[in-house]
Amino acid sequence: MQKHEFRTETKKLLDIVVHSLYSKKDIFLRELISNSSDAINKLRFLALTEDNVVSSNENFNIEIIPDRDKNTLTIKDNGIGMTRDEIDINLGTIARSGTRNYLEGLSQSDLKELPDLIGKFGVGFYSAFMVADKIEVRSKGFKPDDKGVFWTSNVDDYTYEVSEIDKTDRGTEVILHLKESEKEFLEDWKISELVKKYSDFVEYPITLNTGKEKKKINSQKALWQMKKDEIEKKEYDDFYKSMTFDFKDPLSVVHYKAEGTNEFTALAFIPSEKPPFTFFEDMKSGMNLYINRIQVLSHSEELLPHYLKFVSGIIDSSDLPLNISREMLQENRKLMQIKQNLTKKILGELESIKKERLDRYVKFFENFGNYLKEGAVQDASNREKLLELLIFHSSSSQPHEFTDLIQYTSSMLKDQKEIYYLVAESDDLARKSPVQEMLKSKGFEILYLEPGIDELLIQNAPQYKNYEFCNIAEEHDSQKEENASEDFTRFKGFIEWAKDVLKDDVKDVKLSDKLLESPACLTREKGSYSFNLEKALRDINKGIPASKPIFEINPKNKIINNLLNMFEKDRSSLKLNQSLSLLFDLSLMQEGSDPRDVPKFADNLLSFMS
Repeated sequence: MQKHEFRTETKKLLDIVVHSLYSKKDIFLRELISNSSDAINKLRFLALTEDNVVSSNENFNIEIIPDRDKNTLTIKDNGIGMTRDEIDINLGTIARSGTRNYLEGLSQSDLKELPDLIGKFGVGFYSAFMVADKIEVRSKGFKPDDKGVFWTSNVDDYTYEVSEIDKTDRGTEVILHLKESEKEFLEDWKISELVKKYSDFVEYPITLNTGKEKKKINSQKALWQMKKDEIEKKEYDDFYKSMTFDFKDPLSVVHYKAEGTNEFTALAFIPSEKPPFTFFEDMKSGMNLYINRIQVLSHSEELLPHYLKFVSGIIDSSDLPLNISREMLQENRKLMQIKQNLTKKILGELESIKKERLDRYVKFFENFGNYLKEGAVQDASNREKLLELLIFHSSSSQPHEFTDLIQYTSSMLKDQKEIYYLVAESDDLARKSPVQEMLKSKGFEILYLEPGIDELLIQNAPQYKNYEFCNIAEEHDSQKEENASEDFTRFKGFIEWAKDVLKDDVKDVKLSDKLLESPACLTREKGSYSFNLEKALRDINKGIPASKPIFEINPKNKIINNLLNMFEKDRSSLKLNQSLSLLFDLSLMQEGSDPRDVPKFADNLLSFMS
């Protein structure tokens, strides 16, 4: 028998499992049953293309055997089994890079904040060490000449041993030597309860072998093949949780049968919230593809557009070839039709939720809204529908309220030809921005957009129906006629002086027709990024040059007229220069930026206060 050391990242994981307390230890059984189900699926899939792998009357089964005398719990399957090399790969290392990366940054202090780490993170086989002091694995591959393999570890020294054994039957047995404190997992009622809770919808029979009898303890329902009126909400919820490992009920279910030239059944779940980690590595999202109830692809994100990657579920078709692969997904015409059909159904369901359960939709949008925005950029065929699923704060809504493009355009003023919007880092900054004063006074509504993805969205989807989007914080053509106005004549000299004083910081100084009460504001050239997005891009690429804002002043404002009087009396006045500098820095702050020179800004402010 050869002894091997676990790899570093596996040691880290085992250390967390063995030396930490978890409130959901019972998920180990779900994980091991899931592994057994996967092993049977692999064998069935292999049998589609290779002869003599399984017999025509093969009965697949997952068996659970508690032994109170030996204090062991065995999970046994007649799936594909493992060779010696496969044992080393599957049980000696962590294959998932996401798991490895997460563990590298995890400290013991994090465990207090994440008591259910193992259950939510889906680390499979290793979760058994939460309840077992020692684990043994007996396995044999599906080929007649494959040797039996024995693997064991008691994890005390982070080593495992592997040897060859005599084993005639194909498949895998996992034998858990339970800790003294975990004997309840040998009780028939406890095992049945856990199978019902986590694995009731596994498609293979799960039998409990008590030594006296064998009884099937899972319902084994192919839920997607049942009629909707025969299914209770709890059954949908439990099926979703068993498939995704999410602990929350889904927001909604899309369940339907498509008939005609391309028949298929779809059961798709829209989650209510993101899983507790940053990305979807931790939750099994994506669609499972079945052909006549035989699973051929699991958790495939290719069966829906990328922007619906948060959706999970089942597609079962009788019209597809059994040898379908991920590489063939983009080429198979029927699969493309299924993808388009299901996409429209899901978008239609989201539309219904938005209309009928807005409070739930708002919560959903907080979690997944950026994916829908991504879709509006990428998916031209569904762009209008996706745009209508977006919700925004606006100048006409309360801070806790939202509007959408349907409501906005239906309440537009007569002869209004554009959809006005403002990009701001927060709703509060947007509501206090001076650039909207004149438009608001005339009754126009302004949508408040976020920096970054909202700006990219507008650039790639520049209009909704026949209305173009208009950024009110950009200069516009009417300002080019300002030199014909009386105000321009009066302020011409002051503007030229201000341009010279602020030449390192501004692209231009102009009279504004956006302002009603405020003395000044900052705008940008047409088509440019907001300050926040530009800053983010420059953080990524230092070579991107910084753009300069346009400084707009209000000729009707008392402060601006006072500055004009000071300029006309003494343009070299220190107070005049300090006032202009303060006004510009305050305009930067209203935009969400910092003053150019904080100590100098403080000195100028203190000078005025004194």
